Amino acid sequence: MSFTDAPGNLLDSIFVEEVVPNCTGSNFDTYYPIPSFPASKNQSGDIVVTFGYNVSGYSSISPQCQENDTASFRFAIRDMQNNTSDTVSSPKIILYYP
Repeated sequence: MSFTDAPGNLLDSIFVEEVVPNCTGSNFDTYYPIPSFPASKNQSGDIVVTFGYNVSGYSSISPQCQENDTASFRFAIRDMQNNTSDTVSSPKIILYYP
């Protein structure tokens, strides 16, 4: 995801929400840290969020309803004045049940 920040005052985390419409109880939302970087006015950059499936070293996701899940993810960041970015949604993905 790309971002721009005119005042240079982003907070240090990104909000991530998993949405799985057909599997009650498998949705989650949480904040993940953004690595620190030097803040400056009119800053732009990219944020990459990576999840693993049965992989150590990454936040792990997997199907929760004993079948394949179709999920999408929503992302937002906030600045120090509590202004929230537009929410960005991923395309739908399928989490395969083993």
